[in-house]
Amino acid sequence: MAKHLKQKVKKSLIGKFFHRAQYHIQNDSEYSTIFEPYLSYRAFIMAIDIRNSTELLLNANTPEDFASFLTGLCVRLKELIIANGGIFDKFTGDGVIAFFPESFFRRDAGYRVLLAASQAISFFETHYSKNRDCFNIVTVETGLGVGIDFGSVLSVKIGDSLSVVGKPVVYACRLSGAPAGSIYLNQPAQENITKRYKAHTIIKEKVLLIKKVGNILAYDVRLKDA
Repeated sequence: MAKHLKQKVKKSLIGKFFHRAQYHIQNDSEYSTIFEPYLSYRAFIMAIDIRNSTELLLNANTPEDFASFLTGLCVRLKELIIANGGIFDKFTGDGVIAFFPESFFRRDAGYRVLLAASQAISFFETHYSKNRDCFNIVTVETGLGVGIDFGSVLSVKIGDSLSVVGKPVVYACRLSGAPAGSIYLNQPAQENITKRYKAHTIIKEKVLLIKKVGNILAYDVRLKDA
């Protein structure tokens, strides 16, 4: 029974990660740890949030216009995550969550998550510009806020699928309250990325106000060559 359930979980994840990883997911025990509920592994977590999403909905000409805009956006975000080797976790209503297990890429996981985040922000700007006719007001503050954290997470089975839980998920989501067009790192992610990609990144300290938590120190990052 346990083997049957695991195969159902694996099947449900097909389409959530890059096709070249599928063989390793099915056959490599190090890769397949993400299929073991409550087994800890290290990963970068990326949370993407549409900033001012409520106003975006209210500014749409019709509910159908907003739905079309949002569907096109979310489909492309999923594609970008997968193309950069990440695993798409879920839609959150006004954003997405994805994770990049360290075991998949060794030293490259941090760079891949930054590429995905940068491309997501760039796509939103293009998508919003091309679909201005869907809205009666086009606000310049609307865009994607991206939060990234790094650390140990657990897989949990929900139905026949898996999701991830842990502190990095919580803080990535909180940091996705970054200003539109910004990528904010939490402390562990900043330390990892600075250590490995200092020559390819520009990082600045920022203060972010988190509801019920207060002001926290975050790190605004961008790739030099993105």
